[in-house]
Amino acid sequence: ESLATCEMTKRGAQKVAEKPPPESESSNSDGDGLTGIFETDFPILCVQEEMHPVDVVVLASKGAVVEESEAKVEENADFFRPKVVVELEDESVRGSVKTMHVRGWKVDERVLKVLNLAFPLCNSLTTIKFWNVGLDKQLLDKFANLINRFNIKNVSLTGNPIPGGDFSVLFDHENSLLQQLSLRGNCLDDAGAQCLGECLPANQSLLILDLSHNRISSVGAKHLVAGLRINRTLLSLSLANNKIDDKGACALAEVLSRFALSHHEIVARRMYHAEKKQTTEVEKKPTDRKSG
Repeated sequence: ESLATCEMTKRGAQKVAEKPPPESESSNSDGDGLTGIFETDFPILCVQEEMHPVDVVVLASKGAVVEESEAKVEENADFFRPKVVVELEDESVRGSVKTMHVRGWKVDERVLKVLNLAFPLCNSLTTIKFWNVGLDKQLLDKFANLINRFNIKNVSLTGNPIPGGDFSVLFDHENSLLQQLSLRGNCLDDAGAQCLGECLPANQSLLILDLSHNRISSVGAKHLVAGLRINRTLLSLSLANNKIDDKGACALAEVLSRFALSHHEIVARRMYHAEKKQTTEVEKKPTDRKSG
């Protein structure tokens, strides 16, 4: 994973370094006032979508963001004013956004549309954290399309309860590169756990899944266990502060130890790998052709 991250970081930095100077970017903006730099262009795009301009705050150093679980109502009313907080991969390079935080204000369809327009400016973006932003089923689907389109690897949707919501859409994609997903405190129940469990066998990218502080019982835990029997990619699963009893805990313990797959599970696992290999080969064909 570290090697993949290093390669991704190098590619992102190279893309940022190879960008033409701001004057050239402005000349290609067709007079819309865009600069090609996320911090500058995001408020402009908000105005173009008839929204109040949302400021972009750049963190000077890592770790300065208040974690979601520790967020408090500050004396300064500006704390919860709508804004996008970003961390840069390289503080000396404007626009090299690596991590994006949105907290405590309603994200609607217009905001997602602006992000869809702004994300092409963020060659280094890997992490999105939406805390308590009021997502619903429709917005969740649009957000899933967004992160899959731009190959986002780390997503946190802490504090976004969606009754009947299917969070598996976030990684139920054949080309999903999502590696870390936090669904902490989303009132996720057994039906939601079943949706996640059914998508785990085919997924080969997700490494960390946080389902803590939800409403999953032993019934939901067994759905997750069924998916984990075939999935060999997930490394960390948090189910702290749920409603899982001893039976559910025993089922989870069994899947963590060595066990023999049934004939049906062996066939299913081979099919998943064959489909993944076929998809990968089809995608590589155009890039393998020599030009000229």
